[in-house]
Amino acid sequence: MGSLEPVFLLQAASNLAALVFFAFTTCARTGMSAFAQHRRSGTRRIASLALAALLVFFDPLIAHYNLSILPDSIALSASLCFCACLTLLAPERPRCSLLALSGLALFAFVAAGLRPEKWMVICTTVFACVGVWSWRARRGGPPLPWTRAIAIAGAVLVGAVGSQLIQLGLTNAPHRWPLALTVVEQRVVFPNLAAVHDALPGHLREAVPRHLAEKHDVSLVDARSVIRRLPGGDAFRREFVSAAALEVVRARSHWLAFDLARDTFENLFPTFSYPVRLFASSAVGRDLTEGTRFRFAQSHPLLTAIYERIAWLFLCAALVWVAVVLFRDGGRRGAGASSSWFPAVLFAAINAVAFSVAADFTVVRYAIFAHAATLLALYAFATGTWRADGPRS
Repeated sequence: MGSLEPVFLLQAASNLAALVFFAFTTCARTGMSAFAQHRRSGTRRIASLALAALLVFFDPLIAHYNLSILPDSIALSASLCFCACLTLLAPERPRCSLLALSGLALFAFVAAGLRPEKWMVICTTVFACVGVWSWRARRGGPPLPWTRAIAIAGAVLVGAVGSQLIQLGLTNAPHRWPLALTVVEQRVVFPNLAAVHDALPGHLREAVPRHLAEKHDVSLVDARSVIRRLPGGDAFRREFVSAAALEVVRARSHWLAFDLARDTFENLFPTFSYPVRLFASSAVGRDLTEGTRFRFAQSHPLLTAIYERIAWLFLCAALVWVAVVLFRDGGRRGAGASSSWFPAVLFAAINAVAFSVAADFTVVRYAIFAHAATLLALYAFATGTWRADGPRS
């Protein structure tokens, strides 16, 4: 354990720094220069934002990944810093900061290097942000100079795509299935193979008897095992997956659409979907969190339960206060949402859709950015500091 403590300290320190940077960039009216303000109102605002960042930092799920030998903590920190740097390059900013561009490339490189899906999420987020900013400019918003748009795109391509190219050059991996076929198997065929087994052609039913089709639908690990052991090589596997997917779409298209929407919601709002899964696990008697709660609580179950309940108490208090404020102000505070949140919202939404489309598999670690950003928005809203362009309270 002692040899791992520096790793945990590094992950925790980088996460706290990223949360503070993200909070002061998306919420503070003057960005990081707010630290230089010595007026009483500025001091209160800094203290409120720091408190919001600390509450997120001590959230059980955030703390769990900070103290785990997994890439998710550093990837979360890099994603938070990436969105903060993108915010610093928004059209509202009078100049294109070279430091922000360098940070954009660096944090894109780190996030894409640690999580294989992040390069696509990052690139899509940037193009979506540029599109939103351009749309706002046509409606009277601040214009986005084309030189800045090109600089942003270039920095992201250098970071995210460069990371992928380096990995491909250093990896000596065996031949893998095409990405599109993998997505069809994990999103469409799983976990619906048993339901359409009788509609498959005879030679495909012989290759995968019903008991194997039922095993296929138990988990993604079992699904990969069944497909990998099919006879006939890649050509037969491709035929099997294509035929099975076609039958699933014909027979269960409504269920697929509902399942996709549900998974997207869960990945976009894990702050609320994870507790629901946790309570449902107790009701049905099996773990519905894909092992997250088991690994979190296996050493100290009682302390973990107390820790979780304290965190939920803070969350419920924040939700109640947000509801009170919205009711008292007639929704005016919520209606004036800052454009500084655009990059984070787009990043969380694109990440949620990407994971929902890629596989029928919902795990909170893959949506930890959305969890952190949601918590920070709630706590900042509750303290009146979430708007970068609102009136000074």
